[in-house]
Amino acid sequence: MDKNKLKKLANNAQIRIAEDEFGFFLKSFNNVELMLSKFKETDLGNNIKKSSNIVDKFLSISDLKELEKRYKILKVKKESIQKNALIEDEKFVFVNKNS
Repeated sequence: MDKNKLKKLANNAQIRIAEDEFGFFLKSFNNVELMLSKFKETDLGNNIKKSSNIVDKFLSISDLKELEKRYKILKVKKESIQKNALIEDEKFVFVNKNS
């Protein structure tokens, strides 16, 4: 990146850069460009296993029902929260450890 490109980028981002700061910014952008070019060249290889959390297919109704059973959210009644917790004006809820 040269000085003219940096000035154009600063104008687009509505940033003022003093003349004495151009050297620092040019050096920083060149380092970032170098790191990105090295990152593109890195070979990850075949040793990396595919994450099991990512699903490559569409979810069916049975899959959704299974997920619902596995991650069921238990609802707490409002009365039990009022009895066993302290509710502040900012809507924070503090539950007593012994309750």
